Order: sequence, then structure tokens, then C-alpha cells
Amino acid sequence: MSYTAVIRAISGSPDLDTELESLVRQTVPPEEVQIVVPDDVKPWRVPIQAARFVRSKRGMVTQRAEEIRQAKRDHLLLLD
Repeated sequence: MSYTAVIRAISGSPDLDTELESLVRQTVPPEEVQIVVPDDVKPWRVPIQAARFVRSKRGMVTQRAEEIRQAKRDHLLLLD
């Protein structure tokens, strides 16, 4: 099974780095990881290469909708 892990974020943090590192160590790791950030937030360095940033308008529902729209797999893991 392949899936996309999508994370809604507004800034980087040690907790987010830990979450990303944990994702790629899963028994079945995600094929891709998307980090959805508002348009006015500058992407930052993340500890895994599989991650890519997706821009969205600011807002919980708006960011969630964008991460679902941008996902390339049939199965999604939605994280906040």
C-alpha cells in the first residue's frame, strides 16, 4: 500500500522534525510527505528528503482542503 502523509503547519519546530523522522521509520513509510503552509510562510529546512512544501491560503479548513487536493496517492494520513 502506498500513501501520502500530509501535515498542516505554520512554522517549523522540534516536534515537527520528530514527527517527520518518525514517519519515515514506520513499517510502511509514506511514499511522499507534504507539509502545507500558508502563502506568507517561508519554507524551512526539514530533516527528511521525502518532504515537499505545498502553499495554501491561511486557515485550518483551507490548508486541509489543499493538502487533500495536492495528494498523489489514493490513501492519505492527515496530521496536524
